Amino acid sequence: MTFSRCISCAIASAIVLSCCSCSDMNDYTSRSSRITDSETEYTTVQPVDESKDSSDADGTGDEMLEAVSADVEQLINDLAKPHNKDTVQSDIDKLLDMFDIIYEKRTFASVDFYSDYQNSEAKAAFQSTEHLFSIAEALISYGFFCGTESQYNALFRDITPPEAAELYGSGDYDLETARAEAESAYLDDEENMNRYYDIVDDDTLSMDEKNLRCAEILIDMLADETPESFYDDYYRDYTGDEIFALRETVTSNIIPAYFDLRDKYLETWPLTRYAHEELSETPFDVIQKYAGSLSPDIRKSADRLVNEKLFKICSSEKAFDISFMDDLPAQNSAYIFIGQQSDEDIFSAAVHEFGHFHASFYDDTHAFLMKDNFDIAETQSQGMEILFTQFYDDIYGDNGRMNGDHMRLSTLSDICYCVFSAFCIGSFEYELVSRINDITPEEVVRLFNSACDDSPVGYHLSDIAHLYECPGYYISYATSALASLELFFDLAEDKDRAIEKYEKMAEISCYSGEYTFREALDICGFEDVITEKFITDISKKLSDYALNVKAHL
Repeated sequence: MTFSRCISCAIASAIVLSCCSCSDMNDYTSRSSRITDSETEYTTVQPVDESKDSSDADGTGDEMLEAVSADVEQLINDLAKPHNKDTVQSDIDKLLDMFDIIYEKRTFASVDFYSDYQNSEAKAAFQSTEHLFSIAEALISYGFFCGTESQYNALFRDITPPEAAELYGSGDYDLETARAEAESAYLDDEENMNRYYDIVDDDTLSMDEKNLRCAEILIDMLADETPESFYDDYYRDYTGDEIFALRETVTSNIIPAYFDLRDKYLETWPLTRYAHEELSETPFDVIQKYAGSLSPDIRKSADRLVNEKLFKICSSEKAFDISFMDDLPAQNSAYIFIGQQSDEDIFSAAVHEFGHFHASFYDDTHAFLMKDNFDIAETQSQGMEILFTQFYDDIYGDNGRMNGDHMRLSTLSDICYCVFSAFCIGSFEYELVSRINDITPEEVVRLFNSACDDSPVGYHLSDIAHLYECPGYYISYATSALASLELFFDLAEDKDRAIEKYEKMAEISCYSGEYTFREALDICGFEDVITEKFITDISKKLSDYALNVKAHL
């Protein structure tokens, strides 16, 4: 067992169609630094807030890890002393602040790596910060577990990972043993991921061979999972059984609606002309232009993103085809990376990541305490995409209404694709876990193909990094997409109400664990989207919408 959140979970804000991830070192320089080249590459590197207690924060990964180890040891020593509550609380705060800084170092290392993913130095720096993050998280978890066993247990009740008691409570651990265990677990995880990427990158292997070898990895990785435990890391209030039971409803309703939208999208294609150059070079400036029409808070987030240049767009061929937002928790800020997006896709990718960016400023959860609720997080990003569809007539080209309709059809069909592809892949994962102790690699491949046979998913088992980096994550794309589709029709009926619903969702933390997905939907005025009735009704609305768009051919 490990405590590390996988990289794809940290950066999982990319659209499913990119199949990138789904959440993740530079020296720190001035926030105002900006470098622009002819490849439309914008970059800035953020400083650590000097008001933070960040001693050892600028050291190497090894130095920072030794500092964390020393601070955990100090915490353990302070736990033994009577009348020492204030000192223990100070120890806790110091560790939480240090982990925020470590998280930021990982964020910037990931930006560097994905900007030039074949650069050996960038890869080494990225791997170094991943190691630092993983081991530091385990050491702090051990220290906090010791706190739960001490006279100051009340201070640790809400900040100690549940896994800590299961791991450390069943053995004779000290700090050195905990670190050794963490190193071993990290190497096991790294070996699995290296195996996966070695297979994917091996051009001598046929697709069938890649799929079989990846199936072996999944069997190894999921050996200890059960259907009951599989969703535990995601703070979900729905079960795999519910998802599996709804797959047929999704297949028979959402997929026809998807084809209705795509057919009309293709009919409108000959009339479209986009302002490609403008949108691809400055998508966040375009977002800033319209953000104020949504709400003052959304405008404030757009201004901060653009004015402080908290993003990097990299169209160089050296960049990885991925987009993500990740937090900068030590500074109560965030950062967006967009790599290798097409002219047509870059604006929607930018709006998607801006949704995550905007929501991040309502949330001050320490990185160590983050509880990843991606159903909420992806609703915040896909919902922002929906809100911006109202501006498409003005944003796209000089054909006015027709270009706007064309791009709305594109957005809606992409979101429908998220729904049915994630249901297929998510139900495959759940069925695999249900059979994990009695299944062969050949059967895993057949199970995956069977789950996708009735839909135009278009993936092979070896294509989807989520399955190996963050098992159980994928279904969140579907649930959040359903909620965002509800917003589209709200927007047509009552724009102010739709924006109000979105803003309430943006204000709900996807990290704090305070709300589950269905609770968040209810609080914000959404329907329960994980039901047969909702899926059937929304599919009909989508098909009717496509039917009523005039092609004018």
